[in-house]
Amino acid sequence: MPERDFFDFLATSMTVLEREAPVGYRALESRLSGLRARLESGGVRRVVSFDRSRFLLGDDSGSPDVDAAFERGVVLELVDGATSLDQAILDDKLRVRGAVEAVERFYDGICLYVDAAVRSPGFVPLLERYRDSSGR
Repeated sequence: MPERDFFDFLATSMTVLEREAPVGYRALESRLSGLRARLESGGVRRVVSFDRSRFLLGDDSGSPDVDAAFERGVVLELVDGATSLDQAILDDKLRVRGAVEAVERFYDGICLYVDAAVRSPGFVPLLERYRDSSGR
C-alpha cells in the first residue's frame, strides 16, 4: 500500500469508529475539535481536522496547529501494543511539533483513537488489509 493509502486507511477507520464506537468517536471529536494537524508519512502530507462532528482530510494547505511525521509501521506497533506512544516518540518513530497545548491535545487524540479502534469489530479487517499491504 503506498503511503498515500495510509490516509485512505485513516479516513475509512474514522467512518468505522463513528459507526461502531460512537462514544469513542465523540470523545475524539471533542478533544480534537478546532485542531488542524498536518500528518506526514513517507513524504505524503495531508491535513486532518474535525468540523463539528465530521472528520476532514484535506490537502497540505494552510497553517496547522500540529505537525506530525511518522514511520508507516508505527501505526501497527501502537495498535498491536508493541510500543507505547511515549516510546514511539522517544524512538523518533513519531515526531510531533507545535505549541504545548496543541501537542497535548494531539497526543490525547491518538490515545482516544487507538482506544476506540481496538474496541471496534470493523476495525479488525480494515487493520488486517493495512497490515497485509505493508508486508507485516
